[in-house]
Amino acid sequence: MSENRTRFRLDQHRAPIYEALEQFRQMRVVPFDVPGHKRGRGNPELTAFLGQQCVGVDVNSMKPLDNLCHPVSVIREAEELAADAFGAAHAFLMVGGTTSSVQSMVLTACKRGDEIILPRNVHRSVLNALVLCGAVPVYVNPEVDKRLGISLGMKREQVAKAIKEHPNAVAVLVNNPTYYGICSDLRAIVKMAHEAGMLCLADEAHGTHFYFGSGLPVSAMAAGGGHGRHFHAQERRQPDPEQLPAHRAQGPCRLCAPDHQPDPDHLRQLPAYVQSGHLPPQPCPAGAAGVPSGGGYGRVRPGGDQRRGRLLRLWQGAVQRQLCL
Repeated sequence: MSENRTRFRLDQHRAPIYEALEQFRQMRVVPFDVPGHKRGRGNPELTAFLGQQCVGVDVNSMKPLDNLCHPVSVIREAEELAADAFGAAHAFLMVGGTTSSVQSMVLTACKRGDEIILPRNVHRSVLNALVLCGAVPVYVNPEVDKRLGISLGMKREQVAKAIKEHPNAVAVLVNNPTYYGICSDLRAIVKMAHEAGMLCLADEAHGTHFYFGSGLPVSAMAAGGGHGRHFHAQERRQPDPEQLPAHRAQGPCRLCAPDHQPDPDHLRQLPAYVQSGHLPPQPCPAGAAGVPSGGGYGRVRPGGDQRRGRLLRLWQGAVQRQLCL
């Protein structure tokens, strides 16, 4: 990590991929590679719908834009910025939604026959990853809030029981939060997993904002407390930090904690199994209206606490009004 930090000066106001795309746009390059990425040419309907600003940067892997499978310039710098922003040892930009991030995370932790403890209400991407690697799920059944009709998080007692009954499990996976916004006692679960010699995996597709504001539930990285081994997968929308809770867009990121130092070159090979199988994929819009991964870290971290604080105050006010009804 220190070697990489000497290579790039970490300035969280930078947006390296966005900047590279803007510079590439000004170069007026005419692409003659794959048929599908022609910067809007040949599809006037799509151009009119999304706008030239979006489709104008729909490009494939080219030298000025780096290569996602083997980043050496702007993508690598964006990954360093992401790792620094989230307090991780390594960050890997992904395409294909959080699905590819979660699957890569599970493939990193599990092999055929390994047991993994996880809640019943995990995303289907986790189950598909178990099919791919041959791992065996050990399910924890969360309780259901009958009034709201939604599943809750895993209880400490449930996780402790599963760990006791399956001491050879290699990992515990937690939704932080669930898709209904329910958080488990993540610190306690991480502690139990580490004490049992297990990895702790966290699907934080809906928890990116936990890192950028006070008064929010604990993030996976903070819950790790600098001990043991930890992985988590996220997805976030980059253009505007005030829209961060509405995060569904391209560009998830997968990170591991500072104290767990696997070979990053080995980790980088795993996403190839769940992403594009031909040309190296690029974290570019490719028909999606959004800034690429790494394009908005400078707009997320600086001033993020103030923006998230405003959202938190609005939420607390809404809760109070609901309680008064």
